[in-house]
Amino acid sequence: MAVPGRPESRAAKGAEVLHKFKERQVFAQRLLEEANRLRSEAKILGMQRIEKQIKAEMEMLEKLITGSQIIKDHHIKSTNLLHLEGVIHIIKNTHFMLSKSKGSLTAVERFFKFTDSTGIVQNTMVDVVCNGGASWIKIFARRRQALHKKWLGDCNFGEKSVSDFAEDYINASEQNHYNFSPPSIYFVFFDGITDSISASLKKMNITVVGPTYPDDSIEEAPSPLQIAAMLGSMSSEQPLTVPLAMESKCSLINMDVSSMLAWVSSITHSDSTVIHYHDSVLAEQARQERKDPLWPMLQKATEGKSLLACKTAIDDFKSILSVVAGLSEKERAKELLSTINVVPDQPSERARNLHNSGRIKERAK
Repeated sequence: MAVPGRPESRAAKGAEVLHKFKERQVFAQRLLEEANRLRSEAKILGMQRIEKQIKAEMEMLEKLITGSQIIKDHHIKSTNLLHLEGVIHIIKNTHFMLSKSKGSLTAVERFFKFTDSTGIVQNTMVDVVCNGGASWIKIFARRRQALHKKWLGDCNFGEKSVSDFAEDYINASEQNHYNFSPPSIYFVFFDGITDSISASLKKMNITVVGPTYPDDSIEEAPSPLQIAAMLGSMSSEQPLTVPLAMESKCSLINMDVSSMLAWVSSITHSDSTVIHYHDSVLAEQARQERKDPLWPMLQKATEGKSLLACKTAIDDFKSILSVVAGLSEKERAKELLSTINVVPDQPSERARNLHNSGRIKERAK
């Protein structure tokens, strides 16, 4: 029997650590294959970045295993594979759920800028962005013991607690609206979270995903080898899914000039299979209308919602009507304008400071 502290005991422990590292290599390869598959099937922005991170982990493991450096416990703690596994797990399950509901998983690891309370511009990274930007997901793969200690203030300089991430996400969401509303925020905890943290997040209107535990149930932190053993457990257990709100909370639709013209145009309200246009532009629009009728899409998009438009857009719309509109188009325009709430032009300071270019016109600000 090996006695702790003796050479044979240290050798046995070293062999165990080496075995865990080799298991990690196999796991990382499977994770990379899964990331490749998701990138090709789901076409999610940012998946290449995830693949690069997995490859970097694999290179680090290879150097440690084949190099002359003695592998120690702290090398296990330094891995980022647990977090990457969590990201892949959520991407896989959320993409499957959204595809059934005709939603979309938009991007992973997307950065959003915001100005903090001191006036400094900050960047925060959102792990998973869904439904065009309506839903943001933050993933926590660390043990709840470590998360709770950080929440209590026991963390190193520069480290962020769950509360810090929550504050960043809220500030960023309030300054990066989707359809006039802040994105919904979801915090996913694979190892669960304590009741105190869960209650704090819910007060901030953040949806908590994962099991919750009493504060006094916090035990000693697991050993590095126990942490390594967690790899692969996410996929073998019951899938953790995010209960995303599929319907947009926004009840407003901003009508630009193009939308209003499409709303009243004879092309979208007549039988384009019968009418033939000599003008090449109108003929192309009629061809597109035959392929994908626009009027039903406009009705569906605006159903049950209030319409609004800025004064400049309304003025431009009326100016175009006075030149090219027929009688039926003018009648439809009159009916449409009676339902639109006209708001004054109030461009933001950021918009006013944009330099005019081929893509940015003065009136578009």
